[in-house]
Amino acid sequence: MAEWLVRLVLRRRRVVLAISLLVVLAAAASLSRISFDNTVETWFLDDDPDLAIYDHFSETFSGDQIVVVGVFDADVLAPDVLHAVARISTAAADLRFAERVQSITASSPAAPAYTEPGFREAVLGSPLLRQQLLSDALDATAIVIQYARAGSDFEDKHAFVTALRGISADALADTGARFAISGGPVLGEAGQTRNKQDLRFLVPVMIAVIVVIAFGIFQSITMTLLPLGISATALVSAYGLMAVAGWNMTMLSVIHVPLILAVGVAHSIHIIDRYRLLLESGLDNESAVVSAVTQLMRPCFFAGLTTVIGLLSLLVSGLAPVHEFALVAACGVAVAFVASVSLLPIFLFWRGGHLRRTPTLARSVVRRLLDIVHGAAAGYPRKIVLAGTLAAIAFAWLASQVETGLDTMSWIRHDDPIRVETGLIDEAFGGSLALEFLLTSPDGNLGSPDALRRMASFQEWLVANTLVARTASMADLVMESARVARDAGESGYALPRTRVLTDDFLARLRRDGHLDGWATPDFREARIAARVPLASAQELIDDMPAVRDRLDAIFEGSGINAHVTGQAVLAGKMQSHMLDSQIFSFAVALGVVSIVMVALLRSPLLGVLAMLPNLLPIAIGLGAMTLLDIKLSPATVMIAAIALGIVVDDTVHMMTAFERRLRRTGNVDDAVRSSLLDIGQPVLVTSILLAVGFATLILGSFLPTREVGGVVALIVVAAVITDIVFLPAILRSLPPRWLAPAGGDQDNVSKRSDQSV
Repeated sequence: MAEWLVRLVLRRRRVVLAISLLVVLAAAASLSRISFDNTVETWFLDDDPDLAIYDHFSETFSGDQIVVVGVFDADVLAPDVLHAVARISTAAADLRFAERVQSITASSPAAPAYTEPGFREAVLGSPLLRQQLLSDALDATAIVIQYARAGSDFEDKHAFVTALRGISADALADTGARFAISGGPVLGEAGQTRNKQDLRFLVPVMIAVIVVIAFGIFQSITMTLLPLGISATALVSAYGLMAVAGWNMTMLSVIHVPLILAVGVAHSIHIIDRYRLLLESGLDNESAVVSAVTQLMRPCFFAGLTTVIGLLSLLVSGLAPVHEFALVAACGVAVAFVASVSLLPIFLFWRGGHLRRTPTLARSVVRRLLDIVHGAAAGYPRKIVLAGTLAAIAFAWLASQVETGLDTMSWIRHDDPIRVETGLIDEAFGGSLALEFLLTSPDGNLGSPDALRRMASFQEWLVANTLVARTASMADLVMESARVARDAGESGYALPRTRVLTDDFLARLRRDGHLDGWATPDFREARIAARVPLASAQELIDDMPAVRDRLDAIFEGSGINAHVTGQAVLAGKMQSHMLDSQIFSFAVALGVVSIVMVALLRSPLLGVLAMLPNLLPIAIGLGAMTLLDIKLSPATVMIAAIALGIVVDDTVHMMTAFERRLRRTGNVDDAVRSSLLDIGQPVLVTSILLAVGFATLILGSFLPTREVGGVVALIVVAAVITDIVFLPAILRSLPPRWLAPAGGDQDNVSKRSDQSV
């Protein structure tokens, strides 16, 4: 069947090329429709209940994302600095997607206009303004901009952040003050910018690496470019699927590049290597092409299938971008296989069999290395198995200690200006990550004195018992209005005792527009806003059960329903999804891949044995994450499933060759040696390509992709060592009759193995 398919492709080669070209051109034409989206809500499936609450909150109060402009000066209440703050506030309010702007110069119930006498005294005497907009040392003031959720596109955020930086720089140019900008949209824009920079930088680096290694092996420009062309076809097709499906790029998308490039190159190198050997054995060009693809179609198919299974196992995750990543990557891997067994043989057929006949230096080095490994390992199989088993136990324990973490700031380099500015704002104003509390009252009682007292009580508890440093609600506005009406100092900052006074203050606040964004006109819905340092997001997530319990306790019996929401809550939900998906997706992948290996090798024992050397490198990789303090994040959570699908590929080729040789000779030692020396060369070369391809991600600017690249590269290196050392040792350590092929002569296998000793 395989030979018939190959010959059909060669006969219809122009039709196959025409169809392939049309598909690639159509995919390439759609790539311009792909954009970046790193918002937190994009990580959730549409039917997630927490996302539903967040969506309702965002629609009611125009989003929860904030951008904080921090102005820093020895005296931020100096006239020239105040004038600059006023300019920034006014200009920022005119920016697209700026819903509301708060600053000490903007309209407030606490102070006169900043140009009038007594402004400094009014600000310093206002607990509300000092808590919300001034640092404790009075050397910084904040301009807080409510950012509309509608501006989620990268272009929208980029335009907003760029304009805001320009406005701030111009306003402060003659003051000597400096500024910093942070917040969810700012970090989202920075992350997307760095993702784009990584793609522009890393893709050429990966291509250069593939070219250098492939040329070192083949010493032929054509044979170097063919694997690259196959991989490029697969990559463009995969991104075409992303465009057609309407999916956006996320922080995970850069991982597609080394994965699809390396897998496509691996198939091609195996086929080209077999094609070269068949030519050297005396076959004519067409026969060599047909035989090479026919012999390797089955192992290449199963190698691709195991990779696809590993990727599709990620569909059990509750994170939408992980689903999209898995489908796009699986598409790329599938296309890489199809192109390798269709387009590659056509180009080899047209080339006419002109290959270098003498081994290249790189190929000679690889051959010599495999000889050394075989000679050193053949005499100590049981010791190698024991050492591998002990290593597996140790690293499996370390792997169980991997922690989850969502410190967004740790994803960015320490010297990155965004990280520096965010640190300044976190320290001065208590953070720029929003934690929100949605309060609902069917009877519209959220403006009652009792409801306001409960709000204030919960806010006090938050500041005293969590990492929340600043909170705000309409209770604060009422207390400030009462203080101003009493013409009192900080001691007058308290809620009025009667419903009449409370209603009067609320009416004034509503008339002046100060309640906009804090409560609906009918007082059926209101919010409590809290700001959290971005660097402390993980600690807040750990405290969330206690926060929920306290929220329920304070509003119990009031008829008010209280929900925790905001991007901080979504981040916590994301963490639980990550941990579940890591365990479940890997279990699914392991089970299905094991079944595939049994079917491929037609032996339950060989199928199980084939999986053992693939679990050790994954344990090593996950254990290394513990040693290197790499936490599970939206990117690293996929490592185990991706790595399993990748590292099994070489084992498929090794075990297929072993099983075929064992059926032919019945000699275990000869089967091990011949499969190692024959298949070991392309296995070693493709593993080097995979490892170096993923290792190039370390050069990127975004920590999650750097971590994935480094860990997967380590796993690939460990995998090739286990494939050429640990797996042969296992096969040699077992009684030969256990390895007898299904339907084979077990006595004959035992005799031939004994004779070889």
